[in-house]
Amino acid sequence: MDALLNGILSSKHPDQLKKQLLHKIADKGAQPQAIKTIKSVFELTINWYLEIDNELASNEGLTILKSWAKHNLSTFEQFFDRDYLVGLLLKKCRRECNIPILVKECLHLLQRSAIFYSHLKVVEAMAINYVQQHPSMASIVNFISLLRTFKECIPKGDFTSKFCVALINGVALIGHPDGRVLEYIQGSELIFKFINALWNQADSRFILESLKAVFTLISDESIEMTFCLGAIVQHIPKEMIDIVVKYAVFESNIDDDSMTRALNRIIGWIQWPTAINVSVWIIGFLQSLAAEKRFTVLISVTEDKIEQVFKAVELSQVRKGALNVLTHMLLSFQHSPEPFHKILPKIPRVMSILTTETSAPSQDCAVRLAYLIHCCMYHHAGYPDLYDPVMEIIKDFPQPDPEEIQKKLAETRWTNQKAGNKNYVVKVTQRSETGKTGLHNLGNTCFMNSIVQALFMADGFRRSIFSLSSMGDKNLSTKLQQLFAFLSYTQRPAYAPINFLAASRPPWFTAGHQQDCSEFLKYLLDQIHEEEKTAVKKKN
Repeated sequence: MDALLNGILSSKHPDQLKKQLLHKIADKGAQPQAIKTIKSVFELTINWYLEIDNELASNEGLTILKSWAKHNLSTFEQFFDRDYLVGLLLKKCRRECNIPILVKECLHLLQRSAIFYSHLKVVEAMAINYVQQHPSMASIVNFISLLRTFKECIPKGDFTSKFCVALINGVALIGHPDGRVLEYIQGSELIFKFINALWNQADSRFILESLKAVFTLISDESIEMTFCLGAIVQHIPKEMIDIVVKYAVFESNIDDDSMTRALNRIIGWIQWPTAINVSVWIIGFLQSLAAEKRFTVLISVTEDKIEQVFKAVELSQVRKGALNVLTHMLLSFQHSPEPFHKILPKIPRVMSILTTETSAPSQDCAVRLAYLIHCCMYHHAGYPDLYDPVMEIIKDFPQPDPEEIQKKLAETRWTNQKAGNKNYVVKVTQRSETGKTGLHNLGNTCFMNSIVQALFMADGFRRSIFSLSSMGDKNLSTKLQQLFAFLSYTQRPAYAPINFLAASRPPWFTAGHQQDCSEFLKYLLDQIHEEEKTAVKKKN
């Protein structure tokens, strides 16, 4: 029989004729056959289904297998025993994604047999391992189809949580779609809907374990992340957002590089069409990082991702969330105009898209974007050559008054942001063993930090600054007094001198670029000296 089957398949007959001949052999399963012949047909047709890259062989092989197994059930029970099932789930083959389909069809055939329930237990016990060993979209989707058909195979108890983590890990390792984007999106959605169904039957601790796994993955440099992991976002309960964000920022002890990598990847999800609420996640992370004074992460992420976020504003399906993230990033990044200046050349195109579209949401986004641009140009004033073309584009939109802008900027400033969830206790950091407080690098600000630290350590100069009479909050002398006071009395190990940087940076210094510290020192001392002379004149 093997020779006959292989002969038909390898013949030069048209596929339609081959199919007719193979159907006749499928019907022969109802006739008495030797057990050896029956088992050889089982072996051969399963091999066709799993190893041959030929749709005719695959489809007809499964048809013949089902027909012969149905009419020779006792022989099929002997053939498809526990050891065979275990080996099948461990098998590496050319068409691995067909293994779950084959198992499902075989379980259908064995539903009334004595071995059926023991086989379900085998699938349940091997579910986690199967997903770990077969990280492909088709394999995981087909395995989930098997579990949905035979729900008894879904891992139970604590293993349900581990199975969800295995599914998430599997999705993270799935390669890029290579043109099959729709199939890729649909597969991702199916997997995460299945995970969500398991979450709905569990408590928040169960969900948190899954989300911890997600964060571990996206912060791992060794894993090449695929964007389909973003499909999980819409299935995460909103009430879990604060909990997961606080865990990641305050409790995970993750370093700045890993946190930056994770947040960059989350921001990459903003363009995933079904990643509903991803903007809430992103803003939650940005606010918590600001509350934790992790400015290095905020600076790096904003500078690296601002253009990608702005690009997403062009896409109507994700526009609202992208604009929310863009607004938060630009209004909170107040020490340098660099991120805002990066998107300036792209503003005409985006505004053209928004104003051309006639829908109410598009018009609302145009108004919001114009408002944001006005705020940024007000805060980062002094670049008429850059701003004049943009001003011409937004001239017909409402312009906020300065007081409104100042209020908005004060609300979004990094130093004013607080973490949202109070259930997590933030660990209070202490001064270093030296008893000194350092200064955070705000993006190539070593020139300023080194001068400030040197002046602060000069006892005579420090005392002179403290002895100066108040000259008003906007004066550089007052800003330096405040900075010295903070360095003297704070218990923090480091401080981010954002306000002092904004007040003391020479106009010709480009934000975010390396500068000469001696040039900065000369400018700083000249400014303080001029302020002191002005104060003396007013006094006289």
